[in-house]
Amino acid sequence: MTSKDIFNIIKSSKNVAIFSHQHPDPDAYGSMFAVKDMCKNMGINAEIFAVKSPECYLDEIFPLVDVKEDFSPEKFDLAIVVDASTPHRVEAKFEKINEMKKIIVIDHHLPDARGNITENSLVDVNMAACCQLLTHFFVDNKVEITKDMATYLWAGITGDTGRFLHSNIRKDTFDMASLLFEKGADAQKIYDLMYRHATAKQINLRNTFTDKMTLLNGGKVGFIIFSKKDKAKLGVDDEDLKPYINEIIQIDGVELSLVCYEFAENYYKVSLRSKNFNAQKFAEQHNGGGHVCAAGFELTTTKRKLKRLIKEWVKDIK
Repeated sequence: MTSKDIFNIIKSSKNVAIFSHQHPDPDAYGSMFAVKDMCKNMGINAEIFAVKSPECYLDEIFPLVDVKEDFSPEKFDLAIVVDASTPHRVEAKFEKINEMKKIIVIDHHLPDARGNITENSLVDVNMAACCQLLTHFFVDNKVEITKDMATYLWAGITGDTGRFLHSNIRKDTFDMASLLFEKGADAQKIYDLMYRHATAKQINLRNTFTDKMTLLNGGKVGFIIFSKKDKAKLGVDDEDLKPYINEIIQIDGVELSLVCYEFAENYYKVSLRSKNFNAQKFAEQHNGGGHVCAAGFELTTTKRKLKRLIKEWVKDIK
């Protein structure tokens, strides 16, 4: 569908439920809050539904106090899924989204083998972030981008490009970022919260990455595993780990990195980063998804078994 078609569906709605993928990152939250503010400014009731992470820097960027977890489909006439290729990537807690008669998907990921299961999709895989795509969407449909919206969108673009360092950026990425800066995006606040301010705990965590990291295949693959016991010993949680997911892939010679952390008993999240390896395809083989250079999936296993699995998964990477 065209941007205008999607906008007309939203404009004709009265009550909108907004979702994204599991464990929302800055691009997911930025997209959700920007869409919510657009709806609010159009006189449309809109609510964000997500399972909130423990309090962290995200609370200082987004008003996460407004995020809800008690979704009832009968209260809404439209569901909008952002930064996720299909509604099935929404948190399992919100599976009743499939009861909605009208669902819109706005995303920048390649669809997985199941494709986009809603015909009302606005997808552009050339966008480095969903927030970049939404910036275009707002401009194309003459939606006023407020200072708050600009800050949310800037956070998403900054997060998904790693401060404009990743290979997914294009000239248009900078063009949209420049527009958001002109609209009042608080770029300094985003940089400080996401990248500059480090506690003693975070510095210790960075050092731990070096100590605990394992290199395989002649240095082509690097991985690290944090069990719940490891996290408790370090005094960190999942949100403390996320800023360091890109640490291993920055090492010269590493083509694929896996950062694994246990967030429920024997239930691990595996975050992949790659240079010359299709991380998305790898993740989809394990019921996950993402981008060619950044993807992830989850699985039930033990720390010992996960070590063996990783060695088996990457044995052909030379």
